[in-house]
Amino acid sequence: MNYLGVDYGEKRIGLALANGALRIALPLDILPNDAKNSALHKLLAIIYEKEITDVIVGFPLGLHGQHTPQTGKVEQFTLQLAEQLAKKNVRIAYENEVFSSSLSRRFVSGRVDSVAAAIILQSYLDGQKKRGTSA
Repeated sequence: MNYLGVDYGEKRIGLALANGALRIALPLDILPNDAKNSALHKLLAIIYEKEITDVIVGFPLGLHGQHTPQTGKVEQFTLQLAEQLAKKNVRIAYENEVFSSSLSRRFVSGRVDSVAAAIILQSYLDGQKKRGTSA
């Protein structure tokens, strides 16, 4: 299994990668999110190239678990991704991304988006381990 973590933003999309054996998330890349569907097509290319089996998308909720304006944008992007992957054997899951971007800024000054994606993905992997399940 290969996992791809996604930190969706209106300007940039951070990506992180982990494989099933190690289950350690590492920052991968940052895609500019500037043209309609351009980032989606680049993301699909990475999914196919890296033989991704599970895409974990950071789900932005407010401090009290409420939906935010960004939540809807992430849901819309994820729906578009799911439509493109409908005939592929790729699972998509959400992981709460609360504080992932601010936490990543504590560790790095650049590449914040890909580090945030790694934090999201690692959180998902750790949760799977605690529950004794795999994705």
